[in-house]
Amino acid sequence: MSIFYDILRHTKNPVNVIQYSTNVNTRNHYPSVVNLGGDNLLCAFIYYGTVPGDLEPKRIYGKYSTDNGVEWGDPFLMIDARAGKLGVECPSLFRRANGDLICITLEREDDATYYGQIYQYVSDDNGLTWDAGTLIYESSDYETNDYLWIPSHNILVTATGRLIISIMTSTSEVYYTDTANTIVRHLYSDNEGASWSLSATVLQAAVSGVEGLIGSGRMIQMSNGTIVEIFRTRSRFTRVTKSTDNGATWVNPPVKSDTLIISNADVELYCKSDVLYAFVSRPNADVPQTAQAGTRLYLDLWKSVDAGDTWTLVKNLLYKDGKYIYTEAIVYDVGDGIMMFHSYYRYGTDTQDLRFERYAYTDLA
Repeated sequence: MSIFYDILRHTKNPVNVIQYSTNVNTRNHYPSVVNLGGDNLLCAFIYYGTVPGDLEPKRIYGKYSTDNGVEWGDPFLMIDARAGKLGVECPSLFRRANGDLICITLEREDDATYYGQIYQYVSDDNGLTWDAGTLIYESSDYETNDYLWIPSHNILVTATGRLIISIMTSTSEVYYTDTANTIVRHLYSDNEGASWSLSATVLQAAVSGVEGLIGSGRMIQMSNGTIVEIFRTRSRFTRVTKSTDNGATWVNPPVKSDTLIISNADVELYCKSDVLYAFVSRPNADVPQTAQAGTRLYLDLWKSVDAGDTWTLVKNLLYKDGKYIYTEAIVYDVGDGIMMFHSYYRYGTDTQDLRFERYAYTDLA
């Protein structure tokens, strides 16, 4: 490993920055990464520009790297906001066997309602241009209420080549209160996204309140075929479900985990030799067991050797004097280790980076 990579592994301040914004929307992140062949990568991320707030027009921007993520080119507009929509967000990239790319996105109405739709876009030129998009899921088609959410980088590719997407839908119009509940459905495709089907299982926690709001699921598949999915809740306990039939049915309700605890941020999963690693945020050093956290000052690494049943804290990866927020990590395997993208910004301000750190496999021990 080069000296440059060694610096990246052992510093609290990453050398490379994907996108930097000063005094703009702190939601300019939620990335997804796909390998285009060799050392060529494409990173897609949400871009609001200078507008504040979540419910504002947003687009998907991209950046290319030709050296496996060491350096990145200039940002470019990938997918623009659709007419009548609040914009396109939460990209998930996948490269088909013929080289075409698909990008799964979430889109909302422009009247600030939470009505949601999921679109799939296709590119045959490595992401430079995209088709008009195809609607593959609509929240009101299946549920009486309509807040819809999918995390970015959200496509699991199973050992059989099946694609699975996890979808959260609120069972009340106000999705974010401590009395709300959510359900989770799964879309799956056995033909690289040419068509999609909805899973039969509807996942819902057996309780209400802070334990009932499950969302932002992350999936990983073990060598024996078992799929593990971890959900965050507003209580900061996670919930775990598993599927042993390639995502057709799931353990329901998802089981509360007493050992994996996060803040109110998305969890990221990574698997190496059937050891699961979770990259999670937390607000402070003692990790209180209840109550939603408003800050995400630490980014920690946890691991499980029993397919997600129990977890132990391995180490803190990122923290700096309580001044910065580290959140919404995604992990991409780069052959000699992992590349972790995350949002990074000064607490109490809107100055933000979307950046990455590299870790050797031995750093995960």
